[in-house]
Amino acid sequence: MLGEKVSVIVPVYRVERYIARCIESILSQSYENIEVILIDDGSDDESGNICDWYAKKDSRIVVIHQDNQGVSSARNAGLDAARGKYIQFVDADDMLMEGAVEALVKAMAEVDLVLCGHIVARCDTPAQEDEKLLMKPALDPGVALQSQFAKRIRYSEYGIITGWEYPFDKLFKKSIIDEHHLRFTYGLCHGEDSEFVLAYVRHISKYNVIAQCLYKYYINNFSAGTISSATRFRENMYELTKATFEKVKTFMEDQEMFYGDMREGFEHSYINEIVKLIYRYFREDCPMSEGEKKEKLSCILNDEMFQQGLSSFQVKNSSEDVNMPKLLEEGNYDKIKEYALRKARMIYGERVAEHL
Repeated sequence: MLGEKVSVIVPVYRVERYIARCIESILSQSYENIEVILIDDGSDDESGNICDWYAKKDSRIVVIHQDNQGVSSARNAGLDAARGKYIQFVDADDMLMEGAVEALVKAMAEVDLVLCGHIVARCDTPAQEDEKLLMKPALDPGVALQSQFAKRIRYSEYGIITGWEYPFDKLFKKSIIDEHHLRFTYGLCHGEDSEFVLAYVRHISKYNVIAQCLYKYYINNFSAGTISSATRFRENMYELTKATFEKVKTFMEDQEMFYGDMREGFEHSYINEIVKLIYRYFREDCPMSEGEKKEKLSCILNDEMFQQGLSSFQVKNSSEDVNMPKLLEEGNYDKIKEYALRKARMIYGERVAEHL
């Protein structure tokens, strides 16, 4: 078991301040049979050169340079190049905790997927770190059958606890990914993680959840220059996001658990994403005319899935009854924008919301 190769896939874009920390955390793992696939997604800073420098130092590193196409394309390039039996994803501004790979591989015995906890830390520079938060696994610990996956997801005030849909706190089998031709959807800047994870879960027999926090996820001080062009405004971002959530809904219905708290958690998660998208239609980089915006917002706000979710949704710490379809009918774009921005800031934080 310990001899099996693990392919660690790291998409890289404009992370010159953080990429060395990430690479060092992977190379220093106690589990040495790894290959580190660094995909430079068209960075115009020193990120690509830093990757090349490390590749000259350690033969386990493979560097792929490509034009900027977004994180989904970068991860897919890593999957195409991977030679390991197991796949692990790491974001370039994050890091693995000591012994992470070894613990995940050990937990993979007789199962097809391993999940762990992670640490959330806010920092402005690699040397500065505060607000550490331990995030337990999103599912209850232990080995379970695939049919229990959705039923064991824990929920928070805003819906599904983050973690079950992220690829970074998991270990996957390459054989399952290849057999079922699983890849991340190109152009999808929200929900690509959950879509991939759910597609993978459909093909497993058993999974294992360990309580250890083996991954450190950093919330950095975002600037517009660190955001991939593939995550900037796209006219079809609503359609892509809705399609992803419809796949999640179908999975929950197949598992016969789309009811009660589970349904409410799904609806809250969907509203969170849609409100964030609504705000993006008011950003300066949105090229749409006022008429096009009105047509798009009308489509979103009158959608059945949005209406169902909105009926059970309330803004935290506010008794305000926000009827966005009515605001749209009245042409009150300022009120819609105000609500969407406030909601985005509340969920994602002030600094992150400004660059959604």
